[in-house]
Amino acid sequence: MPYLKKLKSIQKNARLYLMSNFLAAIGFSIFFVIFNIYLRKIGISTAHIGMINAAFPWGLAFFIFISGIISDNIGRKKSFILGIWVEASMLLLLILTKNPYLMMGAAFFQGMGSSFFIVSEAPFLTESSSSFERTHLFSFSFSALIIGDFIGSLLSGFLPSILSKSEIIGMKYTLFTGVIILFASSFFLYQLNENWQKTKKKINFNMFFEPFKALKKDYKKLKIVIIFAATNLMLGAGAGLIIPFFNLYFKDRFQLPISSIGIIFSIGSIITATGTLIAPVVKERFGAIKAIVLMQALSLPFILVLAFTKKTYLAITSYFTRGALMNAAVPINQNTYMELVPEDIRASAVSLTEMSWNISWGIAASISGMLIGRFGYTLPILLMFAFYFSGVLFFYINMRNYKITDEKGS
Repeated sequence: MPYLKKLKSIQKNARLYLMSNFLAAIGFSIFFVIFNIYLRKIGISTAHIGMINAAFPWGLAFFIFISGIISDNIGRKKSFILGIWVEASMLLLLILTKNPYLMMGAAFFQGMGSSFFIVSEAPFLTESSSSFERTHLFSFSFSALIIGDFIGSLLSGFLPSILSKSEIIGMKYTLFTGVIILFASSFFLYQLNENWQKTKKKINFNMFFEPFKALKKDYKKLKIVIIFAATNLMLGAGAGLIIPFFNLYFKDRFQLPISSIGIIFSIGSIITATGTLIAPVVKERFGAIKAIVLMQALSLPFILVLAFTKKTYLAITSYFTRGALMNAAVPINQNTYMELVPEDIRASAVSLTEMSWNISWGIAASISGMLIGRFGYTLPILLMFAFYFSGVLFFYINMRNYKITDEKGS
């Protein structure tokens, strides 16, 4: 049983991170499954909801390169702890205010907290594993996130009615519950035993350019960073158009109650987790690049179904399948990127691709809020399809001839 053997080989630091990741996923999922619905209930317009959703990726994009530099200098443990406390504090502020502009500010700085996690995770997992279990560790990490999403989504559907007879108050208490769990997830991070070599350099403006000086002399490595960043730019635009609004999509188009939406999101998480566990098998069969492209391309037809269907069961099935296929490629994509870029700039390289994703996500989400309010959901979903198709095609054309060192062939 290769999965069991590789699970046992995971180092203590990685296991602690997986536990923290799992608990944080529960808290985040409890919060965000109902957050847009809560905003609608307290009188926030769809356009403002779009702007609030957009502020998070804008903040993430603004800070992510700085976070990458800081992570490479202070270590992953401190970066994780700083990130989780900033995020949880900003989510708490989102609950305590009803001012949409203050909410945008809180969401913006929540993005700052998230940036520390995003730029530090892939380097941390790479540095906390050997090549023997590395691909599986990335899959385990993503699966922990998805399984946590399942539990959180399920709880978010039922907690409001359990915590209060008033729907709005019940949702507010549920949001508080998510934040408390998020704070609690930092317990495992404090137990990380990181042997980090502190740099004597002070963080200054010139440091932003230092990690990439070597890339000027290595066009192939520079090209890798550009390809992954450009792909994320297109995929991020597609995702931002509808993914933040899926809870409202099911509520508005199909008039589903919160409990049903929570169940849909929770089942979707489990299906996605199953897909990520299958991903290493697909990689071994087709090679990393073909596996990424194959799974992403197969998700595209289901986006079209989501755009046009008026049948609830078709929308739910397509939501499950699209998410499972698209997200199954994520751990392979992360591991491949880390294999292809130099070790000393991994966090900084991740920061560039994530910046691309979140800039386009934020712009798309802010536009989509206005489009949904005026035209409904079909147009944004069709635009999502166009961006996804372009991103998958661009990645395949530019990466099809690359071979990864830890695979037999691609």
